[in-house]
Amino acid sequence: MATLAMVAGVTYWAVSGDDEPFTVSGYQAMCKKPREYAEAAPHAGSGPRPVYIDGFWPLTDTDAKELNAAERRTWSPKEPGKVQLIACVDHLGQGDFLRSCDYDSLLGSSGEEPFTMHLYKGKYEVTVYEARSGKPLGSTEIQGDAIFGTEDRPCPGTAVKPDNPRDNAKEGRPRPAQLREILGPYVDGG
Repeated sequence: MATLAMVAGVTYWAVSGDDEPFTVSGYQAMCKKPREYAEAAPHAGSGPRPVYIDGFWPLTDTDAKELNAAERRTWSPKEPGKVQLIACVDHLGQGDFLRSCDYDSLLGSSGEEPFTMHLYKGKYEVTVYEARSGKPLGSTEIQGDAIFGTEDRPCPGTAVKPDNPRDNAKEGRPRPAQLREILGPYVDGG
């Protein structure tokens, strides 16, 4: 009977997930409740210091093309034991007005009533933590203006007409280059 209980206990531990390896995405828990991570690399005196950015990585193909291999290891680390910094990006609300976009129909179909979508920057707070100790290093408020448009065609090509006209606003997110600029002093600093 005692042997059966011990076997059952070992089986539960093995399938409960406690023995799974820690991955880089595990650092997202810092943004819910700051804590220490023994798995993280110690905070080095000089950069570059690899950073996990909650909610914004892995890099898209377009963003990754802007970076060389060494920069990708810093800005999009794959090994949790190399991470020294954790950046939490929290949405605070609606920021400055960008533009209005008029649409004639819903996703190109005919017969729908025209509508206008108002685009705003999104307000975010970026908080940086030392990964191993959980110590906050600083925070900055930014306004993200990345919405699915381009400079030559600033409005998204399609939009879904909201059921409620009060919901005709869309907010931008921080661009990866914008996050790299904000986080640069922490990542590269001496």
